[in-house]
Amino acid sequence: MSIQTETLFRHLTGHHIGSTAALLTRVSAEERETLAEQLSQHVRREGPEGRRSGSPLTSPLPAAAVAAVALMPSAAEAAALLTRPSLRPDWSHLPVERLVSTAARRGVSWLPDLAVRMAAEIRPGDLGQEWRSVARLVTACAATVPDDVRFVTGWVAWLLSPTRLWGWPSDENWQVVLMSQRLVDGPYLSALLPQLFRIPGLGVLLSSKGAALAPSLATLAATGQVDRAQLLDGCLDRLRQGDRPAALRFFTTLHDLLSPTDDERAARAGDYVALAENGDPRTARFGLRHLHGLLRSTRLDPELLLEHAPRFLARSENTVSRDSVHLLDLAACQNPAQARAFVGILIDHLAILPPTVQDQALDLVLVQARRLGPQVMDLLARSASALPPGLQERVHHERLGTRVTRSDLPTEPVTEQVAG
Repeated sequence: MSIQTETLFRHLTGHHIGSTAALLTRVSAEERETLAEQLSQHVRREGPEGRRSGSPLTSPLPAAAVAAVALMPSAAEAAALLTRPSLRPDWSHLPVERLVSTAARRGVSWLPDLAVRMAAEIRPGDLGQEWRSVARLVTACAATVPDDVRFVTGWVAWLLSPTRLWGWPSDENWQVVLMSQRLVDGPYLSALLPQLFRIPGLGVLLSSKGAALAPSLATLAATGQVDRAQLLDGCLDRLRQGDRPAALRFFTTLHDLLSPTDDERAARAGDYVALAENGDPRTARFGLRHLHGLLRSTRLDPELLLEHAPRFLARSENTVSRDSVHLLDLAACQNPAQARAFVGILIDHLAILPPTVQDQALDLVLVQARRLGPQVMDLLARSASALPPGLQERVHHERLGTRVTRSDLPTEPVTEQVAG
């Protein structure tokens, strides 16, 4: 082993960053190749594997990272060295400024590639510490901001990490101020914001209590620092793609905090329709609620509703079915030209509605039938045979003009269904 190699190892084991950098700036190309191999062997056999050092002064990473940039022939080989188990836990101690100056003195151009490679290796369970160091390297060497799952998740973890040792402040207005500052810190918001809506399951992390991320994004949209159309479309795209209910709650919350105008909602009526048709029950009701709002403001195309309403009513969930019935009843009241068509759809679907919704739906249909005339009542009478006996009786009496209430009807015996 040469004296130079012995000196390098002494600097590495002593965690001397400055002297390591100074030593390696003077090596020749032939010496660099030999020392690079010696460095790889040293890292493989040295250090407590898998343990995090509490301080950069006791961590093997800073000096080894400087040596890697000074000696390794490529970003790929430098990244392979820095992801070794003896160094991997200490990425939070990455000496960013030293790495940039070492690369500049050596004249290598692959430091941005190294930053991107390290970004792809951020551990899924990282709470933001690793991300912060790697992100500083990305920014310092002007690398393209990575938008892969690990880097985006690390950014979110850093955003949500408490600003103080005792956590986020309890006052939400102060939370919004602090979170808004974090969001606009660096080049990450514009590059990574679209990815928040594309990564499945990320909504669970985004919903973390105390950090006020959704209110902060809404505030930035209100001040023009974030495109509100991007936020609205992103929320609706994520909801249409579906996810676990807990992962979607962030996006419905953010959407409503943005308080979309009637014009904005009308431009996205097709999205609300798709959610009402295909979303999980909570998301479907969200879509129906906004369709209901558009209908009340006379901004919903009745033809769009006529086309898709049968699929709303075909759903089996009680709450979704009930909301759909009320939506069609309102549509019949507000659109005289299509009123019979809306009521006709309700009549056609009465028999397949959940039993707990059928009574209420029939009440609404009967009111509409009295308003719209005998043709609607005749249509209801022809469809009544598919209804339970009690509802058939109500339709029969209504047609004869002898109205009955539900309490007037005989109680139907409950029969036990025997499995065949």
